[in-house]
Amino acid sequence: MQKKFSKILQAFAVFPILTANLALAPFGAGAGAPTVAAIFPDQNGTLASEIADNKQHDLEVEAAKVQVYFTKYKLPYAKYAMKLVTEADKNNLPPYTLAALSFVESTGGKYACGLNGFGWKSCKGSNFKSVDEAIETVAAALGENSDGTRHYYEGKTDEEKWETYNGRANSDYVYNMKWVMAQFEKQAVPESLAAKVEAKA
Repeated sequence: MQKKFSKILQAFAVFPILTANLALAPFGAGAGAPTVAAIFPDQNGTLASEIADNKQHDLEVEAAKVQVYFTKYKLPYAKYAMKLVTEADKNNLPPYTLAALSFVESTGGKYACGLNGFGWKSCKGSNFKSVDEAIETVAAALGENSDGTRHYYEGKTDEEKWETYNGRANSDYVYNMKWVMAQFEKQAVPESLAAKVEAKA
C-alpha cells in the first residue's frame, strides 16, 4: 500500500499542471476533465495578422502626416512620405526621423544635391541612383545596419546620432530635428484616414 501511495505522489510531482487543472476543474457537466488553455495555430495567425494590420495603419497615418505637411509647402519629398516612414520603421528609428532629416538638410528635397536630399557625405561622392536608394542608405546608417558606418552610430541615442550626423557643423541641429519632428507629430490626420482611426477604436 505504501509503494502504491508513493507512486501516486510521484505522478503528482511529475505532472503539477495537470494536477492543478484536475483539482480546479468545475463540477457538473464534464466534471473531472482537465481544463487546458491552448492557443491554436489559426489563432496565432489571426493575432499576427492583427498586429501587422495595426502596424500598417500606423505607418499610413505617419506617412499621411508627412505628406500633408510637405504638400502644404510644395516640397518634392511629399511623394516619398511612405518610403521615409517605412525605412525609419525598418531600421528602428523614430517614425519621422528621415522626413525631418530631409527637411533640415534640403527643405524636403527642394534644395537636394541631385538625388541626395539628406546632405549625405556633404553632398560629395554620393552617387545615388534614386531618391529611394538615398533614403535606404541614410536609414541603414542611422539604424546601425550599415557595415561601413556602424561605428559612427552604434550604441548612441537618437539625439547623439543626429549630433554625429551633422551636429558638429550646426549647433542647432538636434533642436531643429526635434522641432520638425514635432510638426509632423501634431499635423492633423487627413479625413480619409481619420475615418479608419475611428473604425479601429
